[in-house]
Amino acid sequence: MNELVVAENPVAIAGTYVYPTTYFYLVRSGVRITENYFPWGCGKGNFISVLENEKVKGNYPKKMLVNEPHDIYAGFAAECGLPGIIGILFLGFAIIKTYSWFRKNTGCSKLDRVLFFLIAIYAIESMALGTLQFRHYWIVFAILNGLYLKHIFISI
Repeated sequence: MNELVVAENPVAIAGTYVYPTTYFYLVRSGVRITENYFPWGCGKGNFISVLENEKVKGNYPKKMLVNEPHDIYAGFAAECGLPGIIGILFLGFAIIKTYSWFRKNTGCSKLDRVLFFLIAIYAIESMALGTLQFRHYWIVFAILNGLYLKHIFISI
């Protein structure tokens, strides 16, 4: 029979008990790992092993599953540290820069414009929600960068 996994310490709000979720604990652990391994992070792919150690120390609930961070920002910060945070900010900058370039350049094909706007909407929505793992961001960045560089090299 499956047992319901709940947090050890519920929070009382207006007479109602609220139980933090696994998502909450993963984000909180991501912040703690970022603080402990600042500025370089614990290393790409090491979040689970560090979280296992935190579980042994009692900093993560024993009944909760150990998983990858579900939040893009906590994941970047914990695994990649300051360079990861700068990288995700650079993605936002790249989207804005490419958008301004597409607005100024009238020689772009309609397909390039449609692709850019679809990918930009995807990236902006994902950054706002903070839900995708960061390998997806590099794919989006590569496509945006490819569209931009394609027109730079064609015009030379």
